[in-house]
Amino acid sequence: MKLVQFVGLLVCGMLVLGCEAASNKEGGDVAGQDSIGGQDLLLDGNQADGVDAGLDTTVPQDGATDDDTTAPPAQAELIYKTCSFVAACLGDSRISLYAGNCYKDLYMHLSMSPDPKKEYDRLVECAQTATTCADFVACDQLGVTYDCQSPSDGACVGEALVECLSSSEIRRIYDCQSADGMTCVQGKGCTTGTQCPVGPQTSICDGNTLVNCDSAEEGWEVWEKRYDCPEGSTCIMISPYPQMPAFGGCYRNTVTVETCIEAATCNGDTMKSCGMGVEMTVDCAAFDRTCTTTPNLACAPLANQCVPRQSPGYPEDAYQDNCEGSTLKTCMNGRIIEIDCGTLGATGSCALAGTLQGDLRGVCN
Repeated sequence: MKLVQFVGLLVCGMLVLGCEAASNKEGGDVAGQDSIGGQDLLLDGNQADGVDAGLDTTVPQDGATDDDTTAPPAQAELIYKTCSFVAACLGDSRISLYAGNCYKDLYMHLSMSPDPKKEYDRLVECAQTATTCADFVACDQLGVTYDCQSPSDGACVGEALVECLSSSEIRRIYDCQSADGMTCVQGKGCTTGTQCPVGPQTSICDGNTLVNCDSAEEGWEVWEKRYDCPEGSTCIMISPYPQMPAFGGCYRNTVTVETCIEAATCNGDTMKSCGMGVEMTVDCAAFDRTCTTTPNLACAPLANQCVPRQSPGYPEDAYQDNCEGSTLKTCMNGRIIEIDCGTLGATGSCALAGTLQGDLRGVCN
């Protein structure tokens, strides 16, 4: 596990935050059905007027009529829209296998622990300008073309680092230069060109820039990487235990404190937690969630429509996709989401394909 990932997990654990909460507040199984794609978003079967290139996220209140609707919070709207494109257009999502995990990953990115590589930021930006899957994929892949030969294949194409998901599918494309001023070096990836010293993995803050060096042994070539923390986040050095050295990470809604007065609380729908010398405050309602302390402190989904997987290791949003005509039905944030493939795909059709886990994923063709 990379240190950047480890930092995020430690923050979630030490601050007693439910970063991937599966619980719902009592009475939180709100009926709702969202439709994102061609013309509308449906909740409780109510249809809202289509806006914004056919990707509408207007949400009725509980018990609302067709004319009594309200828009979801701006942050939640960004995530629903982005993850609808991810689910419909990217096949095996490079964020995660399930659309539900896409929502949780972007929720973490926008609320607590942002992705310093800016990959999630690019997905959000692409979703705001795209009107079809072709638009979204072209924007996300930076116009780069590469013929993947194997899952471990990858190369520099100009200043873009390409990683492969399979023998024919691109997994990720990083823009080394524009995001953080690094250079793509064949066999080394995005790097500043500075070789890391021999020793354990380190992560430090240089102002608001996160500087990472993987662990290196004598004779190894390990290269430094620098990431400017995403807009609205701060690079903070944290030492979880007195005997451990401090390490850096990018955080949102977080400030350093000398002592914690309250370790874990809900103030309405605001989640507040403290530990490791930092205090974090998150507005759960901004993400179509609610603050709960049961079974642990978390911003938990308001809705509970998705049937949980019974197999160990599956996330709560591991809902098996379905196609109903040209409509793709998937799950995000506890809600069943309907995506109209009629306007997103080249042929306007919905199709199901098997995954490595034996489930069915839907895509818009």
